[in-house]
Amino acid sequence: MTLADWDTELLLLLNGDAGLYADSFMEWLSSRFSAMPVYIGLAYLLFKKYAKDIWKILVATAFLILVSDQVSVAVKNLAQRERPCHQEHIVSQLHQVNHRCGGQFGFYSSHASNTMSLSVLCILLLRTSYVFWGMLVWAVSVGYSRIYLGVHFPSDILAGWMAGILLGAVTWAILKKFIKVRQAAP
Repeated sequence: MTLADWDTELLLLLNGDAGLYADSFMEWLSSRFSAMPVYIGLAYLLFKKYAKDIWKILVATAFLILVSDQVSVAVKNLAQRERPCHQEHIVSQLHQVNHRCGGQFGFYSSHASNTMSLSVLCILLLRTSYVFWGMLVWAVSVGYSRIYLGVHFPSDILAGWMAGILLGAVTWAILKKFIKVRQAAP
């Protein structure tokens, strides 16, 4: 069994029809609007802890998401690995919600990279267990939603998470030179 076969088998195992409510929830979780409460909550926590440096953090965060997104698009165009929903040999076995698929190429996931890069940066900035667990659950849930919807292979998600971890950590390393890092409240 090749790595591609393993990836396909894992996709088919994780992708499935869990009912109308699960379909709607996963579709919502993958949408831009689902993250708005996360962004608002993070903005509040960051402002509360870093009021003096908030503009630097917001600029760094915007730049991080832009870089994360554009690097993933560049890798997709270089790798040219079709999304599972575009592969005729498996599309009939996929559960697709509303027959949405996205662009032709899927390696690696922009959703996974963007959510993980933001999660890593905010975890390092805020340094609380509830931010750590909340951001981790959010990033993993969004990644899984992409598999559930049949638009990414598991390896697309894992690679996106790895890229996001790297980009978030690099952004943190640069940003901490420009802000006064504050410790988490006890």
